[in-house]
Amino acid sequence: MKKILSLAVAVSFFLFGCSNGSQQKSNAGNTDSSALQENGYSKVAVIDSLRLEWTGYKTTSKTPVKGVFNTLTLEGEDKSGKTPREVLDGATATATVASLFSDNEERDSKLIKIFFGAMNETPILKAALHFKDNKPYLSITMNGVTKDIEVADSFENNIYTLEGNMKLSDFNAQKALQALNKACLDLHKGADGISKTWDDVHFKGAVYFAPSFGK
Repeated sequence: MKKILSLAVAVSFFLFGCSNGSQQKSNAGNTDSSALQENGYSKVAVIDSLRLEWTGYKTTSKTPVKGVFNTLTLEGEDKSGKTPREVLDGATATATVASLFSDNEERDSKLIKIFFGAMNETPILKAALHFKDNKPYLSITMNGVTKDIEVADSFENNIYTLEGNMKLSDFNAQKALQALNKACLDLHKGADGISKTWDDVHFKGAVYFAPSFGK
């Protein structure tokens, strides 16, 4: 089964970018459970929407930068499942790189053209959820590389959350990282005058289930 998530979708993997241009605003990823109910989503049997936030880092003091992808497809969810893990085990989320949004138009362009442009299979990113020894893992595919990353999960107030960390070097993305840092050389400098773009990325995802789920 395939579902296009168009409300409260904020899917974002991996990036930190640079810009000295004007800002643009988006409400992507800011929808809470009450807003979902007001829009009639309480009638949905299982999944309302999904979001995934990332935090990348620049400068030697590790200044955080955040962003999202605004277009996501979800495939393979088992809507007969009785728990969030049963529903989402084996499901795959696909993010469209061109929908990247980091609250800055100049930064978005550099991330899409320079960072992802230096990778293989640039148009999409994929992440599939599965479990080993009762532990959750995301099988992330980027730059033609697939790697399992153990994550922490929880389910509270009809929201299933996943949280973890990854390294871009595990996806052979050093060339892309270097290209981005070169393009953002001055903008990634901190008080010490050193330009740095970090290999580390933190991500936190949330899948919104309908209030009726499990009842």
